[in-house]
Amino acid sequence: MPLILELKVSDDNEALCQMVGDSIKASELKNIAVCSFHPGIVTWFRDNAKNVFRGIVSAPAKEFKNLSKTQRWMTGNLAYNMNCRPNFMLYRNKPLSVFVKFAA
Repeated sequence: MPLILELKVSDDNEALCQMVGDSIKASELKNIAVCSFHPGIVTWFRDNAKNVFRGIVSAPAKEFKNLSKTQRWMTGNLAYNMNCRPNFMLYRNKPLSVFVKFAA
């Protein structure tokens, strides 16, 4: 049975990623994926746990009210994908911007 773990932003993302990465490595399960709204978390798994399937979660830019205007645009249009290189994307299906259609 596949398992997708969504990691939320924490005070110490590095420690969170290390703990989850170590737990996945110690587990006998091989069908585990990690996903997050935060591209830094996905990037950590790209760099430090290459065998873990990773994904980015996103939505239209207007949904990210706590981010700056630039970060909102970058996140909502999947512009951070060039850094984190996710294996899959989970995106709220409507409305899709031109950039999201291109990324998908």
